[in-house]
This record gives sequence, structure tokens and C-alpha cells, in this order.
Amino acid sequence: MITDAIINLGQLLMSFILDLLPDAAPDWLLDLSGDVARIVGTIDTYTVWVPWDALRVVAIGLMAFWAIVFAIKLVLKLISHVPLIGGNG
Repeated sequence: MITDAIINLGQLLMSFILDLLPDAAPDWLLDLSGDVARIVGTIDTYTVWVPWDALRVVAIGLMAFWAIVFAIKLVLKLISHVPLIGGNG
């Protein structure tokens, strides 16, 4: 009964929020392809000042580092559930 009331309140809130939004996207949002192409072209000319290749290597290295850290933590969590090894025994 209380759960039904909470669900109904959530539905009413979401329908209110969705009613505030327009039915279609505005024209300025739909016509952004030319502006985006111009911005990307302008950013592409900044290769002299911004070393994109170096930034790409750093970004990939950082993502790999965090993936390795996550994998190590996952293995340690799994090992902690083994009796007589991880402390749960």
C-alpha cells in the first residue's frame, strides 16, 4: 500500500517533468551539424599547440592503469572469500 503510493507519486512526478518538455527538438538544436563541423575543424588546426598524439597516449595509459587497479581489487575481493586464505574462514 505504501509502496503503491510511492510508485504513484514517482509516476506523477515524472509525468509532470515530461509535460514541461516540448514534443520536438528545437530547430537550433537540429541544425547544429554545420556548427559542430566548424568547431571540429577549428580544433583540428590546433595540432601545433596541443599534442593530440601525446594526450591520446596519456589517456589510454590512464584508462589502462585504472582497469588494472580495478582488476587487482576485484581479485583481492574474490580471494577474500576463500576460506583459510582471505580471512573469512
